[in-house]
Amino acid sequence: MRMSGSYVVAAVLLVLLGLVAPPPAGAAELTGGIDGFELAIQSGSHGAVFVFGVEGELNGRPRSGWGWIEVFHGPLPEAGGTAPILAGRGVIWIGFRRFRVDVLGGELFASASQPGLFEVLASIDLCTRRGGRTLHEFGGVLSHLTFPPTIDGWVRPSDLEEP
Repeated sequence: MRMSGSYVVAAVLLVLLGLVAPPPAGAAELTGGIDGFELAIQSGSHGAVFVFGVEGELNGRPRSGWGWIEVFHGPLPEAGGTAPILAGRGVIWIGFRRFRVDVLGGELFASASQPGLFEVLASIDLCTRRGGRTLHEFGGVLSHLTFPPTIDGWVRPSDLEEP
């Protein structure tokens, strides 16, 4: 029985893909910068949706990628006030690797001197497809001074214990 040329090419590709080491089953550590914008504000049953780029290191190796996240928070605070970040979920793509992001909680701090600026601190779980999880911290500045609102911050593995 003869295989057609496309089947041979497909078989060779599958063999080559099998030779590439699969992603580690353990957790992933991401350290770097996050820069993006708010695609949709929180309303009704939908959270605030952000899209962003990531530039930094994944498990100690330089990497870049992109992602999106939906975050649920309390009512935006007045100048000098705070609001809880309640939960959220999203995805980060780095190369061909996909990570689920679970927002565990945090706070929004409204600037007392510049209405429309908010400091953001949050705890997130970075989850691999194979079940690995690593607790991370996110910190940044959410600016409603321009349209669209922007987010500029950092992410790093947390020193805290898993919840």
